[in-house]
Amino acid sequence: LGFLPTMPYIPLLYLRNCPFEFLLKKNAAKRILESQAKSQQLITYVELSDHLNAMGFPSEPFSVGMNQLLEELGRESETNHGVILTAIVVRKEDRWPGDGLMRLAMSLKKFRRESDFETWWRAEVERVFLQYS
Repeated sequence: LGFLPTMPYIPLLYLRNCPFEFLLKKNAAKRILESQAKSQQLITYVELSDHLNAMGFPSEPFSVGMNQLLEELGRESETNHGVILTAIVVRKEDRWPGDGLMRLAMSLKKFRRESDFETWWRAEVERVFLQYS
């Protein structure tokens, strides 16, 4: 195939932690969360991380990288669908979302006072389930 430009071979190992892999990982996480939402099920940070690891995307449930991934996914879903898809991600111990969701929702002006968060979150989970069902 002489008409194709010569490109160096780059093993997948070298693509770890690059923007391209982040996009692939984000797309995989989006599919996982959409599937959970369609089934009207919450998912824990550990379960999401386990799914991503099984798909070949190294992931730690409470890492900075996971927080960045969830924030980007949340912003994108809010822009594209009017709901924060990542609202369905919760801690295993108490089935409650992490602080990142509260910060994201406040930055998007979803509620006014921290005391309004629980009411907003419960309604947002129902809106996510409705949107993706």
